[in-house]
Order: sequence, then structure tokens, then C-alpha cells
Amino acid sequence: MKIVLSLIICVFALPTLAGQGSYFKGGLGYSIGGETESDINEVGFAPFKESGDLDNAFIHPLLIAYGTYLSDSAAVEFELTYRDNEYTTEDNNTGDLKTLLLGVNGIFHTNFENSPVKPFIGAGLVVGNYEIGDLDSEFGAGLQVIAGLDLLMNQKSSIGLELRHHIQVISPETDLSGDKIETDLTMTDLLVTYKVSL
Repeated sequence: MKIVLSLIICVFALPTLAGQGSYFKGGLGYSIGGETESDINEVGFAPFKESGDLDNAFIHPLLIAYGTYLSDSAAVEFELTYRDNEYTTEDNNTGDLKTLLLGVNGIFHTNFENSPVKPFIGAGLVVGNYEIGDLDSEFGAGLQVIAGLDLLMNQKSSIGLELRHHIQVISPETDLSGDKIETDLTMTDLLVTYKVSL
């Protein structure tokens, strides 16, 4: 329900922000890595922590986004991302991490005169489903910071390179037969993007 409400808010916000031009963007990435840290409270046992490392993964995350320019150097983006990573715990247990996230980002470009290269930085909030191992998917939220550059191919399109870092702010929490498991994630990704102005 929280994800649906977030999507509705994004959809209704688009017309109010439009006016300076807009664009669609798609991308795929290489997961450089990340970490998981789970707080586990088992019934009848003392709480303990379990850490793990995300494996590198080609293709993921996958990204589609809609952006609208607020000025020549600022834009707001609404995005949907999906990832499927494997992770390995410190006890050499393995599992899959899957996320489906909605996000909103503020993007700030630097425009150099007569240059096709446009560096940018950004930051945003993502919310959505986090599915860790064999546990049910649960709601969570994170902050992300973004840095990259766009290379203009013509007046309507560009290719880009983005480095993204995700930090958990609301951890997905699972209740498994009375055992409570709460997991924090950090993830770093490198994405190649293609953007088309509308």
C-alpha cells in the first residue's frame, strides 16, 4: 500500500513540475558490491548480528526513469529500479537479494559552453520491496547519492555514466515464526544510461 501511495503522489506531481522540458531515461548497471547486516532476535536466544557481502553482478540494477527540468541546470527524476544480487554471509551461507524500488532524485548539471559533456550530481529517496534470501519481501527505504556525466549525441539524446551509492534508512523487518530479522543494506552501482528528451 505504501508503494502504491508513493506512485500516486509521483504521478500527480508530474504535471505541476513540467514546463521546462522532460525526458525518459533507461539504464543497466554493474553492481560493484555492498554489504548486508542483519539484527536477528530468535525466540529463546540472545540477539546477534550477521553480516554479508553482495557479489558483483552485471546487468543489475535495471533502471527506467522520467525526468523534468526545473531550470537549465536542475531536474527532478522519478525512477523505478530492479536488482537481483547474490550475497554471501560471514558463515559462507548464500542467498539472493532482490529489490523493486521507486525513487525521486534531485539532479544538478554543470553546463560547459560548447561542450557535449555535462557532469552532474544528485541525491534522492527510494522506497519499495526488499526480498532477502528465503524471507518474504518487506517494505524499506533508502537514501542514494549520484554522480556522473552525460555525453550529448544530438539535441534530443545522450548516453551517460552514473555512480550510485545506496544507504538504508528504513530497514526491512521480517517476522519469521516469532523470530525478528531486520537488515541494513549498503550498495554501490555503476550504470550506463540512455536519455531521450521529449
